[in-house]
Amino acid sequence: MRPEKKKELPKPEDFIGIGVPAEWAEHIIQAGYATPADLISVKPTKIHQVLNGIRKKNKLQIPALRLEEVVAWFD
Repeated sequence: MRPEKKKELPKPEDFIGIGVPAEWAEHIIQAGYATPADLISVKPTKIHQVLNGIRKKNKLQIPALRLEEVVAWFD
């Protein structure tokens, strides 16, 4: 019997490498984006809405994201 291939878990460092601030990297994974390519395939406005929703829902003590910050991750 062959061993099952384990799915590689996303790492916050992968997202930090494309310009995402460290305090948001783990929350991006929580939002369901497994790779930077998954993140970039979505419109910046949707990412902005989802992440600020997570911030509000979980009462995170980090500043709210501005749309301009999210757009900068795509450059």
